[in-house]
Amino acid sequence: MRIHFGNIPQIADAQPEVEGLHPIRGPRASVAYLLAGLAGFLLLCGPVMGLCVVSSYFALPSAGTAPSVDPPAPWGAILLTLLLYVPAHELLHAICQPDHGLSNRSNLVIWTRKLQFGVYYEGCMSRRAGC
Repeated sequence: MRIHFGNIPQIADAQPEVEGLHPIRGPRASVAYLLAGLAGFLLLCGPVMGLCVVSSYFALPSAGTAPSVDPPAPWGAILLTLLLYVPAHELLHAICQPDHGLSNRSNLVIWTRKLQFGVYYEGCMSRRAGC
């Protein structure tokens, strides 16, 4: 797997029509962004809420002390979850690529200027083994 910093580079010799590939129909861009945003929000809330519940269990006072009105927010744990969640999410995408993301054609993109991360594969990814 290669690591690329910045925007995804254009593939110069890509000719999908010549290779017999067909575009996939999908929803409009606005609908796709809305669905992706909702799915990402829900998938992110689950681990963060679970971590908050687990960490708040350890923040409960013992029997001899008076309970606090405002439980401490585990901001360090939340930040750590966010920092680990994004790479884990992208690695799950990479596992679905040929050679499980270990090929030289697999790329991890880190675009720090826009705080975007992603993986892509420079080649044919078909359901059939003919590519």
